[in-house]
Amino acid sequence: MKLFFALTIINIKMYFRNKQGIFWTLFFPGFIMIIFGFQSVFSVSENPQISVFISENPSNNSQQKLTEKEEILLNNISNDIKNILGIKTIYRLTNITKNQNYEEDSIIRVNISRDIINNTSLCEKISDSCKVIFTYDESFKKDSLTSKIIIEKNLQKIILENYPELGSNNATKYINSINYILNDEKSKNNYKNWIVPGIAAMAIMQTGIFSVGFTLVRLKRTGTLRRIKATPAGASHFLAAQIATRGIVILLQTYLLLLLGKVFLGADINISNFIFWVNITIISLIGGAVFIGLGLAISGKSRSEDTLAPVANLIVFPMMILSGIFFPVSSLPNWLSNFTQFFPLSFLANLMRSTTMDELQILSSGIQTIGLIVWFVIIFLIAIKLFEWE
Repeated sequence: MKLFFALTIINIKMYFRNKQGIFWTLFFPGFIMIIFGFQSVFSVSENPQISVFISENPSNNSQQKLTEKEEILLNNISNDIKNILGIKTIYRLTNITKNQNYEEDSIIRVNISRDIINNTSLCEKISDSCKVIFTYDESFKKDSLTSKIIIEKNLQKIILENYPELGSNNATKYINSINYILNDEKSKNNYKNWIVPGIAAMAIMQTGIFSVGFTLVRLKRTGTLRRIKATPAGASHFLAAQIATRGIVILLQTYLLLLLGKVFLGADINISNFIFWVNITIISLIGGAVFIGLGLAISGKSRSEDTLAPVANLIVFPMMILSGIFFPVSSLPNWLSNFTQFFPLSFLANLMRSTTMDELQILSSGIQTIGLIVWFVIIFLIAIKLFEWE
């Protein structure tokens, strides 16, 4: 055991003396994460939608369902938003019993005061009570402005049709007095919250495969592994120290990326929660073990770096693109997403996101955890079968 620890410390020192290795392992993934984080332009929810509410003062004794005028208004708004923006719209009266899942995937929420449609005299007297409030994810300001124009147009239409007594001049004055308020926020499904754990998972994959694979192939090519077998240290201790070193690097890499995401992107990561870091550590080590095993398997039959690189890239790039790292898997065709959801990187990224975004513990994400462990068993059995010392 002392020999193992000594070899591990030596390997760590050697690793961190390699400035290029540190750059590609620690800083490059952070750079990619920040670049993509500031270019957030789409929702990562499975079913993005716009929620339009007719809001009513709870103290009012009016009917607890939408009137015919309100139904017509909301139906017209829904059709226009779908035709122009291509986004599904959900609507309801806000004092009906709330369904928490109703707003889960909303990228824009609109609250229209009921008095605007049904009580024009009150709105003329107390204009502050007649508001249309838009609350939108910060990535969707343009869509919220388009929604505002659509809703404004439909409100004008229904007021002119249902209140002819106002006259054209008064109707125009009344319409112009409606107060439109836009509030931006960072929703749970914000792209910045989503990209940070995804990049952390991708970095674990790259470190496990490339770092282990290229190191062992280089040592085999130069005959170092064969000579180490003849030393008192033994090849098994040396290999274990190499794996332990990569595991430590993976942990440091993951911690750094999550902190960078919190500091530079403002991602909603509960870094003050000790249990959160325990879960991240366990997930990173399991994911690291999977991809270190994959690196061992790939390097097993590779005679040189030239033969290793194309094989590694053939495995890495499809997973990096199709595992939901940079965009949601739901945006892929169904036949493809049904296949890619079983990639080891998909399991790891989903586990990372369930911990950072939903604050779930690893045992609460049973399917993802089991999937990653199954991959660990399969890959290490393959690595044992394929690995050669020379």
